[in-house]
Parts: sequence; C-alpha cells; structure tokens
Amino acid sequence: MPLQTFLQTYGYWALLIGTFLEGETILIIGGFAAHRGYLSLTLVILAAFAGTLAGDQFFFFIGRKKGKAFLDKRPSWKPNIEKVHVLLDRYQTLLILGFRFLYGLRTVTPFVIGMSRVKTGNIAENQFNNNQKITGTFHRVRLKVRIAAVSMERICPAGIMLSCCLPVNGTV
Repeated sequence: MPLQTFLQTYGYWALLIGTFLEGETILIIGGFAAHRGYLSLTLVILAAFAGTLAGDQFFFFIGRKKGKAFLDKRPSWKPNIEKVHVLLDRYQTLLILGFRFLYGLRTVTPFVIGMSRVKTGNIAENQFNNNQKITGTFHRVRLKVRIAAVSMERICPAGIMLSCCLPVNGTV
C-alpha cells in the first residue's frame, strides 16, 4: 500500500490514538500530511483535539477510581507524581489550567488531579474541562503557524528554521 493511501485511510485514526497517548510528534506529522494535501487540516485538528481530550479524561478517571492501586503498578511514575502533587498543593488553579504545557508531567497530571479528590462541581474541575478547549485553541494556532513556516521554506530558506524553533511542547 503506498504511503499516500495509507495516510488517507488511517491517518486520522493514527492522530486520534497518538494524541490520546501524548503525541506532539504525531501532531506535527499530521500537520505536515495536511500541508501536503493527504489529510484535511480541519479533520487533523478535530482528531487531535478528540484524542487529547479522551486521553486526559481517561487518566483523570483512572486516577479518581484506581489511584494508589494503579500507581503501585507503575513505579517509574512516582517521581513525576510527587512533583505534580507539590505543584497541585501550591498552584492548584494554575496547574489545572496549564498542565498541558509542562513537559514530562502532562501524562501524569490528569491522573494526579483525579487522585487529589478535587470535588466534582468544584471550579477547579470545571477549569480542568475548560482547559481542553483552551489547549485545543493553542494547538490549532501553533499547528497553523508551523504549517505556514514549512510553506515558507519554498520562498525563504529561513522558513524551515522558524518551524524548527517553534515550541513543540510549550517550551522553547
């Protein structure tokens, strides 16, 4: 099966699954495929948003329901879990709103927020859910800037440098 056919057939599912697990790399590949015309940019954004939302909600509810038992099976997570607990105690609202941009802590943060027993209906949990909307907007803007930068490489060789310098994970 040619790569173009493969991307057109399975590309959106790959984006959905990749962003569910944590996938800036898969999102960049999806953006490039949209730039090349293999995928629709709108559907790339929707698939990435759906995967990210589903992944964060999944880890939140695993933390809420299984908490310590789930963590005991993943000892490699403990150092990051402890860091997130400290951040959550100190900066609860800021962490809930901005965890998506903390490299190395993004996957475990929804889990810790679920473990923390933030009350359902509490404004912090509403902010956690609203964070998905905010994050989706930032990802769409960042993806469009990256696609524009890659397009600029045809006009200006420095365009590719711009696309390489843009933050992938919220950091420079």
